[in-house]
Amino acid sequence: DLAKLIITEIPNYDPWAHGANKLYRFHKVKAARVIAFFHTQLVHTGDSDMYGKPFKLLPHQMAFLALLFGMVHKSGPRAGLRRYRRALYSVGRGGGKSPLAAGICLYFLFCENRKGCTLYTAATDVEEAMQTFQPCVDMVRANPKLAAIVGNGIYKDRTGVDDRDSLR
Repeated sequence: DLAKLIITEIPNYDPWAHGANKLYRFHKVKAARVIAFFHTQLVHTGDSDMYGKPFKLLPHQMAFLALLFGMVHKSGPRAGLRRYRRALYSVGRGGGKSPLAAGICLYFLFCENRKGCTLYTAATDVEEAMQTFQPCVDMVRANPKLAAIVGNGIYKDRTGVDDRDSLR
């Protein structure tokens, strides 16, 4: 059960603490949808021995995504909208932060059904930002279905800063 996974995999966090159960509910379908997107549509990229294999989330990553996408407002003008608009994911070096962030960006791009949506990857320099952005490009290229949606939207960067591939 996803709700139990959240409580067991995120130490010292109880999404129902402080009366939250009166304001929010856990939407299992929304939580399961993002997890299924990772498992069925994305593959690992980069220099890992997992390259090209399906992106199977670790339990703590599933808990993080389930909480982020599954907790929604119960009622009022924000009913059904996500509780969290920002999140902090902190694990050690090499813990998969960049691929997870890339997958979240792609979920927003392909699954949120928002026209004109703009997604940003931010970092202290271009090289660091590319650690998240390049996996986005590589994950799209590895999936013919996603690549067909993007079409000719993959192009060479024309900013003069870098000539790596990017998504339009």
